[in-house]
Amino acid sequence: MRQVEVMMVGSPVMLGGKVEATITGVCVRGKCHITYECGWWDGRTYQSKWMEQHEVERHEKTEAMKIGFNSESLPATT
Repeated sequence: MRQVEVMMVGSPVMLGGKVEATITGVCVRGKCHITYECGWWDGRTYQSKWMEQHEVERHEKTEAMKIGFNSESLPATT
């Protein structure tokens, strides 16, 4: 089984070294291309955006988790 480590949903992260955000979603595509949905408050307005992996910085409290893919359990393609 192939495994990849991602930041856990609910973990705090930094965007651009200035904005504190929370991971609200993880998307894994193709050859382990990972994007994170991040949410943060900008004053009284809540913002949410999908960010590339390199745009999201780990915070000291960011938790990681491993996810795996078992090719035997995937449906056959025709």
